[in-house]
This record gives sequence, C-alpha cells and structure tokens, in this order.
Amino acid sequence: LDQLAIGLAGLKASDEALGILARAADGDARRPLNLLEIAADLADGAAPGITAEHATEVAQGARRRSIKTVSRVVNAEPNVRDATREKVQRAIAELNYR
Repeated sequence: LDQLAIGLAGLKASDEALGILARAADGDARRPLNLLEIAADLADGAAPGITAEHATEVAQGARRRSIKTVSRVVNAEPNVRDATREKVQRAIAELNYR
C-alpha cells in the first residue's frame, strides 16, 4: 500500500495493518484502496489510527463493499448504513453524477 496515499488522506496505519491489507488484496491493484477505505471507516479517526485488528476484520470479509452499495443508494434501496449512504451521496454530489 502506498504510504503517500495514506498520508495524503490524513490516515495513520501500523505497518502490520498495511501488511494484512496488502495480502488481502491478492494482487489486485484497486482492492487495497477499497480495503484501506473500509479500515479507515472502522478506525473512525481514533488514535492510533488503523490497527491490525481493523485490518484483520476488513481482510476477513465482514466489512467489504461492492458496487451494489452505490446501486442501493442511487435506487433508494434498504440495507445501507446511514454513514455509508451519506458518503455515497456526498460523492455523487461532488462528482455531479446524474
């Protein structure tokens, strides 16, 4: 995982957490960023940042997201956490998506 991207996002993550997320990415170049985003949501700005425990929870698949989440938000379907719905809606507004 790219330390620069983590730093630009204002995140802190332990080396152990980054290793867990990198292994969970299984060679996919996009997947680590998605996993990192989910781990950051779990850490929710608390010190010390993204821990090995957060990374393990994400890597085990309990918190992974898919494109279906965006579809659910756009179509006003249920089963989306309020915080996730707000993030998707904010991204839609920022990108002027129609």
